[in-house]
Amino acid sequence: MSYYVRHFFNPDFSHEKLRPDELKDGNVSQYYLGYVQNVVAGQVLAEVIDLTERPAYPNPDPRYIFPERVFPCGPNCEPHPDFPERILAKTNGYVFYNQGLITVKRLLNVRRDVDFHTGNIMFTGDIVAHGAIRGGFLLRGDNVLVKGTMEGASVFTEGDMVCQSGVKGGENGLLRCGGNVKMPFCENMRIHARGNVEIEGSCLHSELYVNGSIMIKGRLQGGAVCADNLVYVKEQLGGGQNTVTRIILGYDPEKLFALHNLERDINSLQTALSQLEYMLRKKPYLAKDFSLNLRLLQEKLRIKQKKRDLLWLSFRSRDESAQHCRIICPGRIRPGLEISITKAYIALHEYMEGLEFHLENDEIVYKPLAK
Repeated sequence: MSYYVRHFFNPDFSHEKLRPDELKDGNVSQYYLGYVQNVVAGQVLAEVIDLTERPAYPNPDPRYIFPERVFPCGPNCEPHPDFPERILAKTNGYVFYNQGLITVKRLLNVRRDVDFHTGNIMFTGDIVAHGAIRGGFLLRGDNVLVKGTMEGASVFTEGDMVCQSGVKGGENGLLRCGGNVKMPFCENMRIHARGNVEIEGSCLHSELYVNGSIMIKGRLQGGAVCADNLVYVKEQLGGGQNTVTRIILGYDPEKLFALHNLERDINSLQTALSQLEYMLRKKPYLAKDFSLNLRLLQEKLRIKQKKRDLLWLSFRSRDESAQHCRIICPGRIRPGLEISITKAYIALHEYMEGLEFHLENDEIVYKPLAK
């Protein structure tokens, strides 16, 4: 008798021997190298086939033909309840052979920088990135710990995110998190979090859209933050008259994030459209060659503008919860600070210290903090 272990994953896969994925147009991308073999709970990983019952089975790999029945079911794997010759994944993770057994591991350790050696990494479980996330690259997982810095990269998480060395977003840095975010500092970054955001140091020239609360133990200087009910800044709030710092409370942070993304896309499309129209005015003989590009840009712009207008119509201030909104700063408060709580607005043009801001009779008021 002989038995064959048929695999539904690549048993020879190695993250040290990666090749670029081929795109639909036949080109390859150095950003997509297939760093990990993802599996999800309930996925069939392998099956044991009795070759005496199926002698015509096509092209079995001779390395996995055995004289006796072998069932290499390892950690986080289990037999199929209805088809016991099949091996299933018990959890989301990545699959590999370990000591002759098919194994699924939920935690992915990336023991180097995420760059052109790894490509973008998209994983179905938790990730520990021991190096930096370099500019232009993407990391996606459930809960993510980054021990290095984020440098103009994108990180998407279903759960919590911790970046031990801080983030510098540049023009394209983006963090979208389904849970809480914690980091030592934040600079030129866009962050959207469904939980709370805690920054040990300063937050400089960044955009934060947070469904929970924001706690910054250093400075909040420049940029804009939107939170559900509380913004706490310990040392310094605002950066001076020439550095506008905006705080928005009383609206849905997710809708504001979507709206600002649409505005960003619309501005980019308008710039591209203006450049193309200018070129065609200068060189009208190119109109035929670029007519399709022109129509595509115009249609994309129309669609984005329609989405933005519809989103505006859906905006509603959270008047009841707005009464609980607070901005607290025990430290220095500098000019250039603009605060909105629902429809109420205030701009500060003088130096202050140790204040709490809240809504009272549809106006923003402030009072000294108790010492």
